[in-house]
Amino acid sequence: MQASFTLESAGHVTCDLFAPDGRRVGQLANGSFSAGPHLLRWEPTGAALPSGVYYVRLTTPQGTWTRSMAVVR
Repeated sequence: MQASFTLESAGHVTCDLFAPDGRRVGQLANGSFSAGPHLLRWEPTGAALPSGVYYVRLTTPQGTWTRSMAVVR
């Protein structure tokens, strides 16, 4: 899984992956990022995620966005 975003100015970024029941199943980012474009990749460790709909929440100094994604196996 990957997510791309652009920051207008440097700041703290978090990007989390959630199961439909609200459990956090992964974290793509949690730290300081410079201004400009960024690409986050998540490589799961252990068992692969089962098929289903998941939610990605990206929080930056510019705001918070939540998007759904489907995992198909």
